[in-house]
Amino acid sequence: MNKERAGLRIRLNKNVDIVLKKAFIHFAKWLRQNYNFPKRVPAYVKESCYIVNQFSKEQVSATFFAPFDKQDEPYIRIATGNFHNLEKQYGRKDAVLTILKSLAHELQHYYQWLENESPEREESPEEEEFLENEAEEGANELIAEYVEDGFEEFWSSHL
Repeated sequence: MNKERAGLRIRLNKNVDIVLKKAFIHFAKWLRQNYNFPKRVPAYVKESCYIVNQFSKEQVSATFFAPFDKQDEPYIRIATGNFHNLEKQYGRKDAVLTILKSLAHELQHYYQWLENESPEREESPEEEEFLENEAEEGANELIAEYVEDGFEEFWSSHL
C-alpha cells in the first residue's frame, strides 16, 4: 500500500537572510497548526532576486507548480533576493511580511489545485485572472490572520 505524503515543508537555501529563515520557519509552524496540507507541498526558498516561470519564461517573485497528475507532488518556489531593497523601502517588519505573503499567495494556488477535480481543464484568461484575484485576496486574509495570531509575538521575541 502506497501512502501519499502530506504536509508543508520549507526548504531554505543556505544564503537566504537569517531574518527570513526564522520568519519562514515560524510561519510554516503556524500554518501547520492552523491549516491542513493533505498533499505534500515543499516550498523552496531561494536567495535569488527572481525565479523564471517554467511555462511563461517570465521573471517572477514566486511560483506554484501544479502537476497535471494529482498523484505527483506540487511545489512552490520563492525568491527572496530583493529583501534588502524592500527593507530599505518599507522597513524590516513589512519587508518580511511582504515576502511571507508570496508563500501565502502560492498556497492559495495549492488549495485551488487541490479543489480542482478536473486537472485537464484549461483556464481562459478571464478564469486565470479570477484565480489570481482569488489568490491575492486569500493571501491578504492569511497574512492578516497570521499577524493577529502569531507574528507579533514572534517579531517581538525573535528579532
